[in-house]
Amino acid sequence: MSFCKPVAALQCSLAAVLTMTGACDGREDSGVCPSQIQSVRECVEASARPITPGHPLPTQSPAAVALYIDRSGSMNGYLDAENADSGQTVHASGANLRTTLTRLLAVGGEQTAVYGFGERVTSLPALTQSEVLGQLFSQRFYNQNDTRTEDVLAQVRADSERASVHLVVTDGRRGSGESAIAQYQRMGEVASWWTARGGVFAVAASMSPFTQVRGDRAGCWQSAPSSAGRCPLYVFAFIPATAAERTLAILDGVSDRLYAYPPPSDARVRIEHATASQQGPGSVGVVRGQPFVLGFRAQGRPNQPVTAQVTLTFHADESAARFALDDSLTWRLDRALLGRKTPEWTDAGDVSDDWVQPGRLRTGAGSTLVLPLTVRSYAGLAPTLYRIRISSAGLPRWVREYEAVQQRDSLRTYGLSALLTQLQPQPAVLAGAQVTVY
Repeated sequence: MSFCKPVAALQCSLAAVLTMTGACDGREDSGVCPSQIQSVRECVEASARPITPGHPLPTQSPAAVALYIDRSGSMNGYLDAENADSGQTVHASGANLRTTLTRLLAVGGEQTAVYGFGERVTSLPALTQSEVLGQLFSQRFYNQNDTRTEDVLAQVRADSERASVHLVVTDGRRGSGESAIAQYQRMGEVASWWTARGGVFAVAASMSPFTQVRGDRAGCWQSAPSSAGRCPLYVFAFIPATAAERTLAILDGVSDRLYAYPPPSDARVRIEHATASQQGPGSVGVVRGQPFVLGFRAQGRPNQPVTAQVTLTFHADESAARFALDDSLTWRLDRALLGRKTPEWTDAGDVSDDWVQPGRLRTGAGSTLVLPLTVRSYAGLAPTLYRIRISSAGLPRWVREYEAVQQRDSLRTYGLSALLTQLQPQPAVLAGAQVTVY
């Protein structure tokens, strides 16, 4: 079986490649066989394939927007008691109700339909954005004693064509544990239906500035009711896929945590590498830029091990994959002998003895993912190609920060995970890289 078939019918047998360092005696122009570097590059060009993202978004286009605001009295805590009616808020830093509503109105501009919901769903009359905000920043707007989110979900469910963006702003709290669980179960059912035919569902969550203004503890509460604290504020979003990227970008800008289902991704992730340390003679470099293939070449005597610590940084700031960075993330490693046009991939399984060993995946500054690698080789090693795929498990890793284990928790939200149990999350590839060792 030939190692690869370069141009001009010039071939190198697998046996020759395995003994290349000795046969060529380090002289790449000796004429005994082609340069090892050139042979590997040609094989990479022939066999390396792009890593297909799990859920790319379609071409984007504008969509109508329906904005639903929770009018229950517990929402008053997100407004300042003295200045709310003048449109001011003392909560100047971090995600807060005022900035959230202002930016969400920008999703659809003047064409946004605004609704309030509590004891029932009501629509606001056609007003300018400043007039709408004047109402939403007033404590008089939040005067109801129930939060019938199910009525809003019925309106979402009536959008059978999934033509509009539906944004639901709420503190997510209900009067009883049963109603809380039922609310999130129903939301999960509608989200499952919405995404079954190409739509995107999202949850934007923030610990927003909050001051308790009611004594009945319907919302978040503190032992000293007048003291300022923070309380979860949510935007639950049902989005046509053709409007997802712009909408998710706005949600990302007004929230501390974001969850999008299914996790969006595309091929716009940029990859950089850096060598932290190396033991033994060898070289690390990019063999191919698109798709990204990193090469680690051992030099020196045959069978002399060479090791390098390399860091891969995945920049997702221009990719839809940035909206999945708050998810539970994992990696998978596959290997194949380099030289076939279509690699026959096998799962690397336990990587402790492999030539490429990924470490702990973590999020870095901005919209980046950082993955350390230990790469090993020796002169004469059969060229091997590795494929690293980074995936979302389809679940937000931040749920425990927000979910209460019992009803009437002073801060966290009861029943939130009942939403996720309806979605049947599946892993989705966000990004990846390939590494060849020889």
